[in-house]
Amino acid sequence: MSPWGAIAGCLMFVVAGIALLFSDGGIGDKIGGVLGIAFFGPGAVLIAVRMRTDRPRPPSDLRRDDWFPAGDEFTEPEAAFVLALREGARELPAAGAGSEVFRNEHDGSVVAEVSIRDQTELLSVGLHLLDGRLRGDQLDSHTYLPPEEPSPLAMPAPAAHDELGPPLAWLESLLRRPVELLVWRHNGTPYAARYQFTDTTEGLVEAFAEDWAPPGLFDRLRREGGTRGKGGSWVRTAALPDPDSVVPVRVDGLAYETGLLPRFLWYQCPFERRRPA
Repeated sequence: MSPWGAIAGCLMFVVAGIALLFSDGGIGDKIGGVLGIAFFGPGAVLIAVRMRTDRPRPPSDLRRDDWFPAGDEFTEPEAAFVLALREGARELPAAGAGSEVFRNEHDGSVVAEVSIRDQTELLSVGLHLLDGRLRGDQLDSHTYLPPEEPSPLAMPAPAAHDELGPPLAWLESLLRRPVELLVWRHNGTPYAARYQFTDTTEGLVEAFAEDWAPPGLFDRLRREGGTRGKGGSWVRTAALPDPDSVVPVRVDGLAYETGLLPRFLWYQCPFERRRPA
């Protein structure tokens, strides 16, 4: 049954309850009317709230002029790179994205970072400029350095610092990739969630709360290889059954607001897919 059908059914029982309550019947009719209103009235409200939570809201704006604010000092060639990058980035879709440029204390490089957010940070990527060589890839959340081996998101080829066409095209392609939010519920409460690329189902970040999950689910997942990490403490949401709701988060550079989730402890999933490539 569709949510609208469920709401209509609840409202029919509420109307019937009101009719019984104000009818000339006996005490049994009165009690039946009160029970009908008390049970089916909140049910209609809860279904409406669930629909509101799962429905994406209108997208936010696409462009802005304040890309890559900086607080560090740069050499003349580095400053020229940052200025050209800012000018070129003005045409990037900016919804749901933040950025900054800084000197990395670990290797002295210049890093131009772009973070994509919803209810948590979904992805941190950036351009890494060192000794005239420019790389683009996912950034480590602590060191803000790209991985030694290119990730699946890496810019196709390293570029010179004055060749900004390919790097900007790479950033735009990431900002326009579709992202969706998967939510699993038990007794109406979300117990797991996962952000993933819609086109490939590669995971970005995920969360699982054992206290809100169906009894025994965490232990079963750990036995069946549905967890990872030391002691199997992190649940792989790719191993969960079909979610209860799937909500668009990003579509062609547009960012949609998603319904409020509990205070999950989010963790990264290493681009694991929920279905084979």
